[in-house]
Amino acid sequence: MKPKSIFDRFITPKEEGTPKKKPINDLLTGKKDDFNEASKTFDTLKEFGFSTKTSKLIKNFNLKLRQDLNLNDLEYLIFVIALNAGNVSLNVLSSIIRENSINGLMQSLQIMFSLYHRGIFNIYPGDSEVAFRLSSTMIDYLYSRGEFKPEDKNLKRVIFDIDSIANLYNTPLPAIRNLGEANILMIINKYAEKHEYCALLKQEYEKSIQRGSPDYKFLFYMIGHLILNSLEFPSIDRNHALIDSFVNSDSTHESIINNVFSPTEKHQFLKSKIFDQAIDESGKADKNFIELHSEFKRKYVKGLIREKSHEDLIRSINIPKKTLFFNPSNQERINELTDMLSPKTFSNIKKRLVKAGTRTGFIILFSGFPGTGKTELSLQLAKKTGRDIIKVDMSTIRSKWWGEDERNVKNIFNNYNAILQDSKIEPILLLNEADAIIGKRLDVSGNNGAIISSINATQNIILDAFDNFEGILIATTNLTTNFDNAFERRFLYKIEFEKPNLEVRAQILVSMLKIPEQDAKIIAKDHELSGANIENIYRKLTTRKILYGDEYNLEKLLDLCKDEKIEKTFRIGFQN
Repeated sequence: MKPKSIFDRFITPKEEGTPKKKPINDLLTGKKDDFNEASKTFDTLKEFGFSTKTSKLIKNFNLKLRQDLNLNDLEYLIFVIALNAGNVSLNVLSSIIRENSINGLMQSLQIMFSLYHRGIFNIYPGDSEVAFRLSSTMIDYLYSRGEFKPEDKNLKRVIFDIDSIANLYNTPLPAIRNLGEANILMIINKYAEKHEYCALLKQEYEKSIQRGSPDYKFLFYMIGHLILNSLEFPSIDRNHALIDSFVNSDSTHESIINNVFSPTEKHQFLKSKIFDQAIDESGKADKNFIELHSEFKRKYVKGLIREKSHEDLIRSINIPKKTLFFNPSNQERINELTDMLSPKTFSNIKKRLVKAGTRTGFIILFSGFPGTGKTELSLQLAKKTGRDIIKVDMSTIRSKWWGEDERNVKNIFNNYNAILQDSKIEPILLLNEADAIIGKRLDVSGNNGAIISSINATQNIILDAFDNFEGILIATTNLTTNFDNAFERRFLYKIEFEKPNLEVRAQILVSMLKIPEQDAKIIAKDHELSGANIENIYRKLTTRKILYGDEYNLEKLLDLCKDEKIEKTFRIGFQN
């Protein structure tokens, strides 16, 4: 008999701000132990689902981690799924632990949103749903096990999150649509004072409520997409496939579209100068098409609208020169790579590859610990070799719209090829956080076959682009466990970055902080700091000097170092 679901005795998750109990004894001191117990929890979940038996079997697992993060049993189980599966969503729950009850799925989604608002999860769009992954600050915490401090979201991330959640307007279940809307309102209210964009959405929502109109749903659903995808969708018409998805999910949505695209009356969103009627080929306003108003773009999202295909290009001359330090084994490989990418040598290499009838594209992988200089090294390689660089953060490529992941990926390579043709020497294409979109191809059988087919299609597009790539590509990642073998084979050159050893840490400290060498050795011996940690310390010191006129003091510097430790790490993702 299936064990009784623990949702039957579920209590609402603890609210943010609930005082934490004093930490219990350090039952789990090593990160390897943490992951082993999380892995056992995941296996138990797959066998027994959300049940009282699962609760009993895992009651002693990861107690310190759970208490540090203030997680109850159900929050911990959802956390473990994200840790082991790479992401968690309603579809993932249905496929991994066979949780299909409406009550169970709703409770789970509420927990996912709760962990999102607490900074433990980040949100990503799915197919008529949303998916959640561990946030970058959460991953950093798991690596370092310092104090967990949720990251304050910038405007682009806020827009991306609202746009992703608004995807739930396309689900057929009213309860899930309402839950998504409630969480959008939470984000808008939270950031209304910080971001004028959120204040505007809040204002338009309140106007719609006063009018007795649900038109604000269209605003939440479309505005973020038009901002984030302005190149592909500069305007939208009432017959577009995106509108069809919105209308088909709820009969009341059709009246919303009729209001917004009214042929006789100018809608409130146009009066508020959020949207504007697009201009047709004859130069007249077309009532069937709307676009973002130019005044809205200047006032609320300045710098976020993509209007030029080459805007991601960073000129070599504009890259600030920095001195980087690495362990000897890494430095040897880096020197070799720098020599190979020098224009004259690279040109000779390409000629020989052409003569041999093989691919000329140079595809490189930088992997390893966060904060060890992978991204900065890419920029410095561009600087040293006189190459421009196109930097793409792959975590922003995922889209909630069907087929757009594939389109976004194609645009990356099309844009690079266009720039390549206009360049005297090959620019570098930098795919930052490549693990966000490069992963294992999945089995398409089962209920999620259509979604998985779309994911696999994206992977295949990247593989095909790699096979036909001409130029220089660098992919960076903290996680390689989810990479498909087919991708690994296509990386011609790989460097796995190590944590800086004692000598290198001392060199970085002297170079960046300008402190005596003997002090640097004391700090390096007691604190396993990465280059990023040391840069954080430098910024804190600079701030304190500006605010308080602080002069150099070793004791104060040691205090700042205590918050920036890197300890032993464990891998995140599927394990063999």
